Amino acid sequence: MGDISGALVFVALLATSGAAVAQPDTNSANFILPACREYFSDDTNIQNPFRAGRCAGIIETLRFTGFRTCIPQETTNGQVGNVLLRYLDQHPQRLHENFKVLAVEAL
Repeated sequence: MGDISGALVFVALLATSGAAVAQPDTNSANFILPACREYFSDDTNIQNPFRAGRCAGIIETLRFTGFRTCIPQETTNGQVGNVLLRYLDQHPQRLHENFKVLAVEAL
C-alpha cells in the first residue's frame, strides 16, 4: 500500500508543478513595450494588436486627462509616445516596473 500512496503523491506533484511556472507581469513595461514600439513605428504589421491598443489607450488617457503631467493640449499621441519610448530606452533597468507609473514619470 505504501508504494501506491507514494506513487499517487508523485503523480499529484507532477500534475501541480505546471501551476508554479511564473506568469508574466501584464502591467510591466517589459510586457507592454514591444507592442508599444510597434504601434508608434511605421510598420503596419502589428504582432499583438491588443497590447498595442492598450499602450495607445494609456497614452491617450494621460494626454487627455493630463493626469500628473503638464502635456500641452496640442501635443499628439505620437509625440507623447515618442517621449515615453525615449524615457524607457534610457531606463532599461526599470522595465520590470508598472508601465503606467513609468509613463506618468516620463511625461
